[in-house]
Amino acid sequence: MAGNPGTQDGDDIQSGSCKFDLSDPDQIWSLDGHGRLISQASGKCAEVEGLGLILISDGANVRLHSCQDPTSVNDQMWYFQYQHGYIRIRKKYTDKCLDVTGFGSTVDGRSVRQWTCQAFDDPLTDHWWTMEYVNQ
Repeated sequence: MAGNPGTQDGDDIQSGSCKFDLSDPDQIWSLDGHGRLISQASGKCAEVEGLGLILISDGANVRLHSCQDPTSVNDQMWYFQYQHGYIRIRKKYTDKCLDVTGFGSTVDGRSVRQWTCQAFDDPLTDHWWTMEYVNQ
């Protein structure tokens, strides 16, 4: 995922071709002990944009935002599910999956959003991600 350039509150999180080194910190993310998905490049968290019904709707945009207090209920909590050698990144409070717009698209710059998760045994959706350990 790339913030493109991914440093300011409200910047869209977008798909990007993987670089398998540390040359692009925009592609390095961590999940902290509170479930916040944090960008290495900006130190900002991935959050679902919007309030109320927008916050829980399919298609709600995921963007960068200053990390909030992890003890409060907010829209920055995520968790991972592992299957088929891939990871689904799910929103804690909506239980929706992190998704790339445009089913099956491999084009850079596609927006990342939340969407109702597809069947767990279907690895051919935009809800599956790969991650690599980066030793810094």
